[in-house]
Amino acid sequence: MTDPSGIGWGVDVYRASFYPINTAGGVDVPGYPEPATDGYGGLEFSRPKSLTLNLGAPRAITNVAQGRVQDTIYLPSTDAKTGEFHLSNIDQVTFAALSAVKTRLVGGGRSMPFGTDKQGLEIDGTFVISQLAFHDNDGVSQWHNYILPRVRAIVTMPSFDENAIDVTVNLSLSPTSKHVWGQALSEANDGALSMTGLDHITWDRFNIHAWLADGVEDTFLFPVNKQALSNFADTFTLWDYNAGTEITASITKSETGVVFVSAPADGKLLVALYEY
Repeated sequence: MTDPSGIGWGVDVYRASFYPINTAGGVDVPGYPEPATDGYGGLEFSRPKSLTLNLGAPRAITNVAQGRVQDTIYLPSTDAKTGEFHLSNIDQVTFAALSAVKTRLVGGGRSMPFGTDKQGLEIDGTFVISQLAFHDNDGVSQWHNYILPRVRAIVTMPSFDENAIDVTVNLSLSPTSKHVWGQALSEANDGALSMTGLDHITWDRFNIHAWLADGVEDTFLFPVNKQALSNFADTFTLWDYNAGTEITASITKSETGVVFVSAPADGKLLVALYEY
C-alpha cells in the first residue's frame, strides 16, 4: 500500500469529535455499566461547520542602526494558541459534557444550564476534525485530519435573529509531549519533543476508538457503523496508552475489532487508530 504523499488541498468539514481525557492524558473511557468490549468513541459534534486556528504570528526582532534595518530575527509567538470552531446545531448532551454540567428532563422538555458557576472548569480533551473533501496532487481523494491533543472547549450559546443558528466553540490549545495513543514525541520519530497539533492524512476516513480493559474481556469491538476496512492489516494500529507502545503480539485484528490471546490487565487503556 502506497503511503499518502502529505501534499494536497481540501475544503469544508466532515466530522469533529472531542475525547475527554484523564489525568494521565489518555482517553477517559467511561466505566461500568459501559462494558469494556464496547469501548468509547468520544463526543461527536452535530453538524460541524468550520475551524479556525490562531497559533500566533512569529515575532520580528529587528537590528536597527544607521537609520535602517540591518538584520531581522524571528522568534516564536507569545500569543495564546487558540481555535474557533463553529456548528450549525444545538447539542445539549455534548455541550453539557464539555461544560461540566448536566441536562435534565422537566415535564416534556429537556434543559441544560449555561452561564453557570462551572465557567472556567470545562473539561480537558482531545479534539479531532476531518475535512469533507481532500485531493492529492493527482486528484486522488484522501482524508485530511487534525488531532489537537490538549484542548478545552468553551461553548457560547447563539443569538436568535434572522440568520441560521451558528454556535461558537472557543478552543484553548495546550502543548503536550505525548501522542493521543500514548507514545512520547521524540527527535527520532517526530523531530520534536512537544506539539500543539498533529496533521494526519489518510486514504480513508480516520477514527480513534479506546477501550478500558477489565482483566476479563479478551475481545474489543468497533462500533457497528464504524468497522475497519478490509485493508486493516495496513491501517489499524493498536496501542497500550500507558506504556506508549504498539501492541503487535498475541492479538488477532479484524474489521470488527481485536481479540487478545488472554485478557489484558484490569485498567489497561487500549487505543486504536484505524480507517473505516
